[in-house]
Amino acid sequence: MNEPIMCDKCSNTFVIQLQEKKHGKGITETYFTCPHCNEHYTSYATDADIRRKQREIKKMYETLPNITDRKQYSKTLEKIHNKKSNLDPKMIELKNKI
Repeated sequence: MNEPIMCDKCSNTFVIQLQEKKHGKGITETYFTCPHCNEHYTSYATDADIRRKQREIKKMYETLPNITDRKQYSKTLEKIHNKKSNLDPKMIELKNKI
């Protein structure tokens, strides 16, 4: 994340510096702001349930190098894909709420 981006509002370029803000009910917003005009960009938002599911997905990814059976590997990848597919709409919904 060291490449400069251009602000949609002021068109100046800057390097993203992610920050976190705690909201109520265990919600954490990860965001960055333009240092020139202070435009706020929310990258994503998570709550306890989303973070738990992300940890589960991460653990599943970590098992992949140890799986030697192709069918089992494919099954695990499919499970990961399904979990991620279910998680994405929840993250979008939460992001839109804050």
